[in-house]
Amino acid sequence: MFALVMDTYARAVGDAYSLMLEEFLALQGRHNCTIQPRLTPSGGIGLERGSEVVRVVAEAGITPSQIIGRCGGRVGAAGRRARTSIALAHLDELQELGHDLTATTANRIVMEASGHGIARAARAKYSTPGRAADAKSDILMTPAAAIAVVKIEKDHVRFEVKALQVRFDLSRQWLEKWRKMSVS
Repeated sequence: MFALVMDTYARAVGDAYSLMLEEFLALQGRHNCTIQPRLTPSGGIGLERGSEVVRVVAEAGITPSQIIGRCGGRVGAAGRRARTSIALAHLDELQELGHDLTATTANRIVMEASGHGIARAARAKYSTPGRAADAKSDILMTPAAAIAVVKIEKDHVRFEVKALQVRFDLSRQWLEKWRKMSVS
Protein backbone atom coordinates (compact mmCIF):
# COMPACT_ATOMS: atom_id res chain seq x y z
CA MET A 1 0.00 0.00 0.00
CA PHE A 2 2.70 2.48 1.00
CA ALA A 3 4.72 1.93 -2.20
CA LEU A 4 1.62 2.53 -4.32
CA VAL A 5 0.83 5.75 -2.46
CA MET A 6 4.41 6.97 -2.95
CA ASP A 7 4.37 6.10 -6.66
CA THR A 8 1.11 7.99 -7.14
CA TYR A 9 2.51 10.96 -5.22
CA ALA A 10 5.75 10.99 -7.21
CA ARG A 11 3.81 10.89 -10.48
CA ALA A 12 1.58 13.80 -9.41
CA VAL A 13 4.59 15.88 -8.32
CA GLY A 14 6.37 15.06 -11.58
CA ASP A 15 3.31 16.18 -13.53
CA ALA A 16 3.15 19.44 -11.56
CA TYR A 17 6.83 20.12 -12.27
CA SER A 18 6.40 19.30 -15.97
CA LEU A 19 3.54 21.76 -16.22
CA MET A 20 5.63 24.41 -14.45
CA LEU A 21 8.46 23.83 -16.94
CA GLU A 22 6.07 24.30 -19.86
CA GLU A 23 4.66 27.49 -18.34
CA PHE A 24 8.14 28.92 -17.66
CA LEU A 25 9.32 28.15 -21.20
CA ALA A 26 6.19 29.75 -22.66
CA LEU A 27 6.59 32.85 -20.51
CA GLN A 28 10.27 33.20 -21.35
CA GLY A 29 9.59 32.66 -25.06
CA ARG A 30 6.73 35.19 -25.23
CA HIS A 31 8.63 37.94 -23.46
CA ASN A 32 12.23 37.23 -24.46
CA CYS A 33 13.40 37.43 -20.87
CA THR A 34 15.61 35.36 -18.60
CA ILE A 35 14.09 33.41 -15.72
CA GLN A 36 16.60 32.14 -13.16
CA PRO A 37 15.05 29.44 -10.95
CA ARG A 38 16.97 27.90 -8.08
CA LEU A 39 16.60 25.07 -5.58
CA THR A 40 15.27 26.29 -2.23
CA PRO A 41 16.43 24.85 1.13
CA SER A 42 13.08 23.04 1.46
CA GLY A 43 13.52 21.27 -1.87
CA GLY A 44 11.25 23.46 -3.93
CA ILE A 45 11.88 25.83 -6.82
CA GLY A 46 12.40 29.53 -6.20
CA LEU A 47 13.63 32.50 -8.21
CA GLU A 48 16.99 34.23 -8.04
CA ARG A 49 16.66 37.73 -6.68
CA GLY A 50 16.91 40.55 -9.21
CA SER A 51 15.78 38.42 -12.14
CA GLU A 52 14.95 40.71 -15.07
CA VAL A 53 11.70 38.86 -15.57
CA VAL A 54 9.90 40.88 -12.88
CA ARG A 55 9.88 43.95 -15.12
CA VAL A 56 8.59 42.06 -18.14
CA VAL A 57 5.82 40.10 -16.45
CA ALA A 58 4.03 43.19 -15.27
CA GLU A 59 2.71 43.35 -18.83
CA ALA A 60 2.20 39.59 -19.15
CA GLY A 61 -0.45 39.17 -16.48
CA ILE A 62 1.29 36.16 -14.91
CA THR A 63 4.48 36.07 -12.91
CA PRO A 64 6.98 33.26 -12.38
CA SER A 65 6.06 33.42 -8.69
CA GLN A 66 2.45 32.65 -9.60
CA ILE A 67 3.57 29.72 -11.74
CA ILE A 68 5.67 28.41 -8.85
CA GLY A 69 2.75 28.95 -6.46
CA ARG A 70 0.39 26.95 -8.66
CA CYS A 71 2.94 24.16 -8.83
CA GLY A 72 3.25 24.26 -5.04
CA GLY A 73 -0.53 24.03 -4.76
CA ARG A 74 -0.56 20.95 -6.98
CA VAL A 75 2.24 19.36 -4.94
CA GLY A 76 0.42 20.16 -1.68
CA ALA A 77 -2.81 18.64 -2.98
CA ALA A 78 -0.93 15.49 -3.99
CA GLY A 79 0.45 15.26 -0.45
CA ARG A 80 -2.98 15.63 1.11
CA ARG A 81 -4.36 12.91 -1.16
CA ALA A 82 -1.46 10.62 -0.19
CA ARG A 83 -1.92 11.18 3.55
CA THR A 84 -5.65 10.52 3.21
CA SER A 85 -4.95 7.29 1.30
CA ILE A 86 -2.62 6.14 4.07
CA ALA A 87 -5.23 6.85 6.74
CA LEU A 88 -8.02 5.15 4.79
CA ALA A 89 -5.89 2.03 4.33
CA HIS A 90 -5.49 1.75 8.11
CA LEU A 91 -9.22 2.28 8.64
CA ASP A 92 -9.93 -0.45 6.09
CA GLU A 93 -7.59 -2.72 8.04
CA LEU A 94 -9.56 -2.01 11.24
CA GLN A 95 -12.80 -2.79 9.47
CA GLU A 96 -11.40 -6.04 8.03
CA LEU A 97 -10.43 -7.09 11.56
CA GLY A 98 -14.11 -6.81 12.47
CA HIS A 99 -14.08 -3.54 14.39
CA ASP A 100 -17.29 -1.53 14.38
CA LEU A 101 -16.56 1.74 12.57
CA THR A 102 -18.90 4.57 11.77
CA ALA A 103 -18.24 7.58 9.57
CA THR A 104 -17.83 9.70 12.70
CA THR A 105 -15.38 7.34 14.42
CA ALA A 106 -13.38 6.98 11.20
CA ASN A 107 -13.13 10.75 10.96
CA ARG A 108 -12.14 11.10 14.63
CA ILE A 109 -9.38 8.50 14.32
CA VAL A 110 -7.91 10.25 11.28
CA MET A 111 -8.30 13.66 12.94
CA GLU A 112 -6.45 12.43 16.03
CA ALA A 113 -3.61 11.11 13.89
CA SER A 114 -3.24 13.91 11.36
CA GLY A 115 -4.95 17.00 12.70
CA HIS A 116 -7.51 17.07 9.93
CA GLY A 117 -10.45 14.90 9.04
CA ILE A 118 -11.37 13.14 5.84
CA ALA A 119 -13.93 14.20 3.28
CA ARG A 120 -17.51 13.15 3.83
CA ALA A 121 -17.49 11.15 0.58
CA ALA A 122 -14.36 9.23 1.68
CA ARG A 123 -15.76 8.33 5.07
CA ALA A 124 -19.19 7.35 3.71
CA LYS A 125 -18.02 3.77 3.19
CA TYR A 126 -17.78 3.39 6.97
CA SER A 127 -21.45 4.30 7.39
CA THR A 128 -24.03 1.66 8.13
CA PRO A 129 -27.33 2.31 6.35
CA GLY A 130 -30.23 2.34 8.77
CA ARG A 131 -28.03 2.64 11.84
CA ALA A 132 -29.70 4.70 14.56
CA ALA A 133 -27.86 7.68 16.02
CA ASP A 134 -27.92 6.10 19.49
CA ALA A 135 -26.11 2.95 18.22
CA LYS A 136 -22.64 4.29 18.98
CA SER A 137 -19.42 2.57 18.05
CA ASP A 138 -17.23 1.77 21.03
CA ILE A 139 -13.98 1.52 19.05
CA LEU A 140 -12.70 4.87 20.32
CA MET A 141 -12.45 3.32 23.78
CA THR A 142 -10.37 0.35 22.63
CA PRO A 143 -6.66 -0.24 22.18
CA ALA A 144 -7.36 -0.89 18.49
CA ALA A 145 -8.19 2.79 17.95
CA ALA A 146 -5.03 3.92 19.72
CA ILE A 147 -2.96 1.48 17.67
CA ALA A 148 -4.60 2.74 14.45
CA VAL A 149 -3.76 6.33 15.38
CA VAL A 150 -0.12 5.40 16.04
CA LYS A 151 0.10 3.45 12.76
CA ILE A 152 -1.35 6.37 10.80
CA GLU A 153 1.03 8.81 12.50
CA LYS A 154 4.00 6.51 11.83
CA ASP A 155 3.11 6.18 8.16
CA HIS A 156 2.52 9.92 7.84
CA VAL A 157 6.06 10.52 9.15
CA ARG A 158 7.41 7.90 6.73
CA PHE A 159 5.50 9.64 3.96
CA GLU A 160 6.88 13.08 4.84
CA VAL A 161 10.47 11.78 4.75
CA LYS A 162 9.94 10.02 1.42
CA ALA A 163 8.00 12.97 -0.01
CA LEU A 164 10.87 15.31 0.83
CA GLN A 165 13.26 12.98 -1.01
CA VAL A 166 10.92 12.89 -4.01
CA ARG A 167 10.61 16.70 -4.10
CA PHE A 168 14.38 17.23 -3.83
CA ASP A 169 15.09 14.68 -6.57
CA LEU A 170 12.41 16.06 -8.89
CA SER A 171 13.48 19.65 -8.21
CA ARG A 172 17.07 18.84 -9.14
CA GLN A 173 15.93 17.05 -12.30
CA TRP A 174 13.65 19.96 -13.14
CA LEU A 175 16.50 22.47 -12.78
CA GLU A 176 18.71 20.36 -15.06
CA LYS A 177 15.95 20.23 -17.70
CA TRP A 178 15.36 23.96 -17.32
CA ARG A 179 19.02 24.79 -17.83
CA LYS A 180 19.19 22.62 -20.94
CA MET A 181 15.91 23.83 -22.45
CA SER A 182 16.15 27.53 -21.61
CA VAL A 183 19.54 27.85 -23.30
CA SER A 184 18.41 26.29 -26.58
